[in-house]
Amino acid sequence: MIRFKNLPVVKIIILFIALLLIQGDFTVYGIQSGPEVEFEKAKKEYIAGEYGKTEIILDKLLDNIKNEFKELRGKIYLLLGAVYEHQGNNDRAVINYLLGKMLLEKPVIEGVDLTNMPLFCENVLDESSERNVIEKKGIVKEKKKFPLLLTLGGVVIAGVLVYLFTKSIRSGSDTTDDRESKVAREIYDSIEWVDIPAGEFKMGDNFNEGEPDERPVHSVYLDGYKISRYEITFEQYDNYSNVSPARRVRYDNWGRGNRPVIYARYADAVSFCTWLSKRTGKNINLPTEAQWEKAARGTDQRRYPWGNDSPNCSLTNFQNCNGKTMPVGSFPDDISYYGVYDMGGNVSEWCSDWYSPDYYSVSPETNPAGPDQQPGGAKYVVRGGNWSTEDVRSADRSASISIVSMNNRTGFRIVMKN
Repeated sequence: MIRFKNLPVVKIIILFIALLLIQGDFTVYGIQSGPEVEFEKAKKEYIAGEYGKTEIILDKLLDNIKNEFKELRGKIYLLLGAVYEHQGNNDRAVINYLLGKMLLEKPVIEGVDLTNMPLFCENVLDESSERNVIEKKGIVKEKKKFPLLLTLGGVVIAGVLVYLFTKSIRSGSDTTDDRESKVAREIYDSIEWVDIPAGEFKMGDNFNEGEPDERPVHSVYLDGYKISRYEITFEQYDNYSNVSPARRVRYDNWGRGNRPVIYARYADAVSFCTWLSKRTGKNINLPTEAQWEKAARGTDQRRYPWGNDSPNCSLTNFQNCNGKTMPVGSFPDDISYYGVYDMGGNVSEWCSDWYSPDYYSVSPETNPAGPDQQPGGAKYVVRGGNWSTEDVRSADRSASISIVSMNNRTGFRIVMKN
């Protein structure tokens, strides 16, 4: 995939093409039902967060309708721009936004709000944008043909594109590996790490109020480690999925950014850790169940991460108080013994251990990592409460099927060996 480094030059090219379209004869036909239906399909995939599928549908539409349908083509370019912006391909996003802007009287798509896309706002809605400049100068008052201008323009455009293409090939230093390593370092640097010291703690339901799988209470010694202060966010996960083969996950239109990533399967969380470890040279994993509980409870066996006071809607995000996830760290009092946030509510979190209901009775005393063999049901441990659950006790255990399970209540945080 070519990534244009000289974006101002590309803008000039796009504006030049669009200006020719405006000044030349441009026949507009009635939009057929077929293209409209396909475009509606693309909109639905976009709204669902399936940007790869959206791109495929829109690319096919562009191939099929050629230059016949000005308005639909403009909307396709706008939606493609949004897809590329979501995918982190800013150069292609700007190019498509500019093309869409120049073909539409009003750069809007019914049912799709693009005003939350920074590049769209900057290049389409900005009053100082190129379209407004052209209109203020009166360039579009008369439509004329300029065959010579078209010919010369084509030569110039071809020359510039060839130059940019060969320059992109020559600049082999920006390889996929280099780019992934750079993004991985940026993700790593964005993570706040909390030191959990080596030592012993009591693990399990010391209040005798949970399920049998939370007992017996037993002593566990753990080596020192670091754990992420917050759950991994959409911003961090999206940056990872934009440069790797990882799938882009849904978000239920609650917002991405600084909210905890959801709809991540166990395999997605493990892949994130593996990729980040490889690209940074660090030893990064999902926490074991014991590491998660120690980070939440510390050494005083508290009932909740913050202590023994009962939860409420101002203390943590649980029991449908907000009806959805909230940005990480939104509840400053939902902080654990060691200073880790959101271990009570917001989203439940994957751990690395296979789940077994009677594991506590056979757990080793030092660095337990779950059963050595997969128990029946192929389930992994999930710890912590979430925005919809009632039980947010630190000792509470649950489990989920590893391969297929993904929902809007489960995310993950990560640990790193000292």
